[in-house]
Amino acid sequence: MSLLHVNSRRTLGLAVVVVVALVALALIGTPVIAQELTETPPPDGPPVVEPPPPTEDPAQDGPGETPTPDPGTPDPGIPPTDDPGVSPTDDPGIPPTDDPGDQGPIDQPTDPVDDKTATPDEPIVDPLPATEEIKEPPPPTEIPAEKPTNGPPPAAPTEVTVVAPTPVTIPLKYQPLVNEAALVGSVRVIVGLNVGFQLESALDASQIGAQRAAIQGAQAGILNELAGTNYQVHNMFWAVPFMAVSVDQPGMTRLATSRGVISIERDRINTIALDNATLITGAAYAHTQNYKGNGQTVAIIDTGVDASHPFLAPRVVAEACFSSDGVVYGYTNQTLCPNGQTQQIGPGAADPITKCVTEFGEDCSHGTHVAGIAAGAAVPGSADITFNGVAPEAQIIGVQVFTYFPDLNGGSVATWTSDYVAGLQYVYGLRDTYDIAAINLSLGGGQYGDQATCDADNRAVKAIIDSLRAANIATVVASGNAGYTSAMTAPACISSAISVGATTDADLVAGFSNSAPFLSLLAPGTAITSSTPDNGSCGTDGCFANFSGTSMASPHVAGAWALFKSKQDNHNKGVPEVLAAFQTKGTPVTDTRNGVTTPRIQIDEAMNLPDPTTPLPTEPPSLVPGDDFDLAFAIPGLPYNSSTVAPPGALIDLDNFTAYHDDPTPSCTYGSYPLQHSVWFSYTPAADGFVTFSAFGSVLTTAGKLTNDSVIGVYTGARGSLTEVACNDDALGTLTSELTMAVTAGQTYYILTGGWWTTIGDFLLTAEAATVPPNDDFNDALLIAPPPYIGATISTHAGTVAPDDPMPSCASDDQLGPTVWWTYTPAVDQRVRFNAGADFPARVSVWHGARGSLSEVACGYYGVDVNLNLPESLGNPELKPGALSLPPDSASMEGALATVQAGVTYYIMVDGWAGSSGQVDLFVTEITGPPDNDEPPGKTVPDLATLDPGTYPGGYYQDVVSMTNATRSPYDPTSNCAYPGNKTVWYSYTPPESQVVMIDVSNTDFDGSSQTVDVAITVFSVSGDYLIPNACSTSGTLVGGLSLDGEGLPLASKDPDRGLVVNGEDRLAVPMAAGTIYRIMISTLEYDEVTVGDLDFRMQALAPTAANDDFDTPTVIAALPFTDSIPDTIAVNNSFDDPYTSCGPTGHTLWYAYTPTQNVRLRIDTLGSSFDTLVGVFIGARGALTEVACNDDIVQNNITHSRQSLLDVDVAPNNTYYILVGGYDNSYGALDLRVQSLAAPGSTPLPEGSRPRPIQPANRASMRNPMPSFAWQPVLNATEYELQVDDNRNFISPVLVTPAATSSISPLFVFEDGRYFWRVRVTQPATGPWSALRWFDIDNEPPAVSPVLTSPRNNQSINTNTPIFRWQRVPGAKGYYLQVSSDPTFTAASAFSGDIGNVNSYRLGPADALFEAGFYYWRVWARDAAYNYGPVSAASQFILTHLKKPANEQVIRTSGTTRPLFTWAALTGITNYRLLVDNDPDFSSPLIDHIVDRASYRPTLAEALGEGIYYWRVDLDMPLGLQESDMVFRFVVTSTVPPAPVLAGPPNGSVQTTNIVDVSWQAINPDRFGRVLYEVQLDAQRNFGSPITLSGTSQTTQQLPALAEGTYFWRVRAVTDLGVNGAWSGVRRFIIDIP
Repeated sequence: MSLLHVNSRRTLGLAVVVVVALVALALIGTPVIAQELTETPPPDGPPVVEPPPPTEDPAQDGPGETPTPDPGTPDPGIPPTDDPGVSPTDDPGIPPTDDPGDQGPIDQPTDPVDDKTATPDEPIVDPLPATEEIKEPPPPTEIPAEKPTNGPPPAAPTEVTVVAPTPVTIPLKYQPLVNEAALVGSVRVIVGLNVGFQLESALDASQIGAQRAAIQGAQAGILNELAGTNYQVHNMFWAVPFMAVSVDQPGMTRLATSRGVISIERDRINTIALDNATLITGAAYAHTQNYKGNGQTVAIIDTGVDASHPFLAPRVVAEACFSSDGVVYGYTNQTLCPNGQTQQIGPGAADPITKCVTEFGEDCSHGTHVAGIAAGAAVPGSADITFNGVAPEAQIIGVQVFTYFPDLNGGSVATWTSDYVAGLQYVYGLRDTYDIAAINLSLGGGQYGDQATCDADNRAVKAIIDSLRAANIATVVASGNAGYTSAMTAPACISSAISVGATTDADLVAGFSNSAPFLSLLAPGTAITSSTPDNGSCGTDGCFANFSGTSMASPHVAGAWALFKSKQDNHNKGVPEVLAAFQTKGTPVTDTRNGVTTPRIQIDEAMNLPDPTTPLPTEPPSLVPGDDFDLAFAIPGLPYNSSTVAPPGALIDLDNFTAYHDDPTPSCTYGSYPLQHSVWFSYTPAADGFVTFSAFGSVLTTAGKLTNDSVIGVYTGARGSLTEVACNDDALGTLTSELTMAVTAGQTYYILTGGWWTTIGDFLLTAEAATVPPNDDFNDALLIAPPPYIGATISTHAGTVAPDDPMPSCASDDQLGPTVWWTYTPAVDQRVRFNAGADFPARVSVWHGARGSLSEVACGYYGVDVNLNLPESLGNPELKPGALSLPPDSASMEGALATVQAGVTYYIMVDGWAGSSGQVDLFVTEITGPPDNDEPPGKTVPDLATLDPGTYPGGYYQDVVSMTNATRSPYDPTSNCAYPGNKTVWYSYTPPESQVVMIDVSNTDFDGSSQTVDVAITVFSVSGDYLIPNACSTSGTLVGGLSLDGEGLPLASKDPDRGLVVNGEDRLAVPMAAGTIYRIMISTLEYDEVTVGDLDFRMQALAPTAANDDFDTPTVIAALPFTDSIPDTIAVNNSFDDPYTSCGPTGHTLWYAYTPTQNVRLRIDTLGSSFDTLVGVFIGARGALTEVACNDDIVQNNITHSRQSLLDVDVAPNNTYYILVGGYDNSYGALDLRVQSLAAPGSTPLPEGSRPRPIQPANRASMRNPMPSFAWQPVLNATEYELQVDDNRNFISPVLVTPAATSSISPLFVFEDGRYFWRVRVTQPATGPWSALRWFDIDNEPPAVSPVLTSPRNNQSINTNTPIFRWQRVPGAKGYYLQVSSDPTFTAASAFSGDIGNVNSYRLGPADALFEAGFYYWRVWARDAAYNYGPVSAASQFILTHLKKPANEQVIRTSGTTRPLFTWAALTGITNYRLLVDNDPDFSSPLIDHIVDRASYRPTLAEALGEGIYYWRVDLDMPLGLQESDMVFRFVVTSTVPPAPVLAGPPNGSVQTTNIVDVSWQAINPDRFGRVLYEVQLDAQRNFGSPITLSGTSQTTQQLPALAEGTYFWRVRAVTDLGVNGAWSGVRRFIIDIP
């Protein structure tokens, strides 16, 4: 299914209004791994598809009839809702904004038009509708059937015309809709009727009947007023006073001026916004208390519900469908109701398979997935589907409200607002039939920062939600996935709705989740497993998939509502009472992006269920040995293995053991949960010593999953008065327990152990004595080999302290713990870090000299810089199977950093602070520095025009630099054209003359595999202390100055894998002005492989290719028509004073000049060019040019047909017009330019001459069909044409000459493979000139070889769910087909498959993200231009892992935990993981380094992290060795977050008479928060959508860049040395008005 979303790169105004409107509302839930009907290539090749024809002079659509579909026989009481699919449009004056994209599809803002005029300070709201659900039939109401129109709606005019003044006064707020109707033919709106309306809950039966009759009468009155206009009725509502219609301009004028209308709002188009997540919400515990939603009903308004799915059957009790149909503006609306009508009530009506999946091939799985989360139930007898949704016994109402749009984005599903309001009304009509707890709407659109505006702009939706709320039915809505931090989509923003945001597995707010102070609740929303419709490949258990999004969060709450109300004393509670229970008893989660705290639902707490930890039996049912304190198994001596107890040789079955009321709860037990199945042991040592108790070897399950989760507690004393002396819950990075402790001769120790909380299974306890370490004495120091060195793990429990052992200077406490010694004699001078990993608070010190007279060289101590290193070589199989010699909960020390001299012997001592002891290992690393150009300005590049050939024989500047130790400064600027880099190097260049410079890193070879690391090129120009942005390859946004240490848009940027500038190559061509200082930043990107190796950096000045690349040397157009072709504009330069067009930024510019001799209308086009062009027309002189017209993209019927340009402009005689032609945002390529005369303005239009314009085959088309058809634009009065085709462009001997009576012909002629040229001319009534020349290729021969895959490497481990795939190009290939699957045979549904164009690298987008960790396989086919596919490559495997928490860039307050739980995704087939934590992203000296056998690890109290910046990653312990991961997360531990600064000046609302403004604020107290820097943001909009950011000042004043006249908003926040962002200050406004 095509998700509706927009990645708009620039402002196109009205030209893209309809497209933006149609695609604005995105699926709030994004599929992760789904068993879905996906078009995957067969083993011998991808699907056979015809190549899409290039866009070349598209013909205009003529007017046509709009068919009126048969409404069928609607259900009694439900008015027919036949939707012709009128396409919504936006206010011509409000341009669409960019898609904030990375998180899933989103909605585009548009201008609100209802009841108020939008101002710049008010939210801009999306014009599209959202999805809804359907109810049982409402009471019968006589409402007129849909009125036939008086003819087809007028075709959209090809040119924008001004609406003539009307004789009536149109309210200003509706004028945009009137203009829109005139411009595009009609608008689809929801009309609020002037009826005295009250919620029906406040009325008796007779009053309800009277009110419904009044609504019906008001609707009939409006239809009478629309008589004589072209209109269509879509929905007539009976419960609320609204109706949905499409109207033309006269009809819109009548509505705008009608006394029967109180509001008009656009009818928008909306699109849709388990692994068992019920545990964290408390639902699973509620199920154990027999609360499962029984007696309650949940309604799902969505893409339909598969009622036959085993997860949902047989609990779907009612179904309905409201969908639209018809054709408008070329957009086809096709109903998804199974009966083919626009509505259907009854069994099967919500079926998503019949129409959506089977007929249209779309993925309408969203609704079924949502229903499963809310109310799915475990499949009886299934070995796999053993989990439940939130309310597994609740009934389900399924409502399908979506429509299929085959012309949109290659086919997409969406819903009109009026259709989902009809669904809500349907559910409202069933309120007396079913006990409905909640309705779920996982959809939405727009952007609202406050609820008042949202309510005013969505009156119809609010009215029906209010009616439902009054009936005690909650409308639960997903907040949206745009990542807004102060806004939500509609209808989530409506004040009477329950809005829900998403949390991650780490219980943090998901980065994609919309947030605002008025967000109601949070719920889990990432990687949720639930049901999907049967696509024909499901087994008996049905299909399931993982989706992520707020779409998945909201059904958790809808199901929770049913669960809550299934408890008897909650049954009659209203929506406010239930919401209050969830909010007051929920777990508070703070959104670190905005500081807003919102409760995450905790169902068991909200329902006041009994504490699961309290009831324990008071008497044992039987006396089983070991089951009671008084029957403890005696440990006779060491070593000991519990399998010696009865029955000998077997493990202890915990199912036979029970805990009792006086059993203590070990203090280390996670969650303080008591052991429900515990075993007692006792041990009385004969001598003092150390003993290790271990549960490794146990086989234990928790909630049916293998966890091996155990607990060990050791006590002394008597029953009822025991004292705990030792405890361990999780050890060695696993859930299994182990501890080492000192024991005293004759003292009896009681060991309580077993499974954690309710864990059961086969248990094993072992006990063994500790030994004296081999290097316990200075004279026995172990030798250290040259670094890197990793020593064997040493246990110091039985170690000693010699009388002459020295006292380290760091963390001195006058008490040494047991000491162990190493010695090192370096062969060369070095800087070396000596690190110790330990399970106790250890310190490491470095000494030289002789015993008894040692001098300290360096010292490091616990708690400052946690380093822990546990490579697989430290495994000790003799200790226990699968265990490592270093315990899990390892604290360690920063290590001692020392400069050592060759030949000098150094002694390294490790001891325990405050006398502590444990297990420790020593590792030694050599410290090397970063490259010379690690920081700006970097290396200076010499004049590229005068390079010394002896030094630079290639004619270009080259620098090969190691990136292995490169870093990224916190103050390095970043570009919104590329992801943040994790390593950067810099170059500086000042060209003595203007040049086009090629920057090339394509020859880089990192780690022996070319281009395995994604490299981004970013270029900044420097002026004073500011970077001056010019253009950006993705945003096209122009902003003011940018501080060198701030962030913002660069002059140019190139991240090749994001499709910018050069196809798939790491190169960037940048026009540079003479004398300007440029900074070039090369960065490797944080989501890619570890950067190890050399960067090959090259710069070269390109030779000019065109004489007319300057305004003073234009190409003069002497006569029309005029054409010009340039093979490549890459070396075309910009002039420093090239004007900026109103259509956007341009680069690589060419100039043409034309002086007409009479009034004429020019047509200028760049059709056939290979890049994104822009054309501007100017008059005036250099430096004082005035724009006459410009065009970026070709837009017809509100659809962007081409990235090339076409511009019609009227010109007058004796004026010179200058035509600027360039690439949008510095694009370049082959240019084809045409300038021709159309007609004199105001005169009778000239015919197209007698020169036809070729249409088909499109120029440069490549096709397999050897018998193509030909078509061209007809010429006025022409009665016969002649077509010529030849394999020579000079037509020396045409292979085909044929007459044609019309403007198209399909000759019976078979063309062999090859290139052909064609032209056409008029022959009757007179012979005219030949048309322009066009060519096409016939190609049926595929590429001969398969691509060679390069990245990800085979068996490579990666951690990004949107990986980049790279391969070597195949000679002659014109495109590639990529397939990614979790199935090595590629027979199951693919995670991704598709033709991705002529690139040799491709990054999966958010919609295709791989959210499920595991093993994946990929392969590639090459194709030619005609889509003939060659042989497939060999398949390559990669492993996807996911870090979960701490989340990237998370700030951890020391007022909370400083022992963060590290969690990551578990991988099938991987038993061991290596966790690394360091304060350096290169992990050269890890603070934590563990091999663990589970996907989580929590540091012990001894390992609590101090304040600082930390990095962590997880490597995989593969059968062939340790596989390093390339995903690194960064988090900050801090005790302080600075408050919002108090602004000082200028005063709010003040008028400034100069364009240089200083702003100031009060300082943050440095005694409390330390040194802070300040960040200032400035924007022309209050929402700071495109701010100028000035960072890095420590002062409390900031001079802003020079500003144009206008209104500006500003704010300030403080940033600590650790990079912790404080809260933003309030927002102030000032006005620049220069006299």
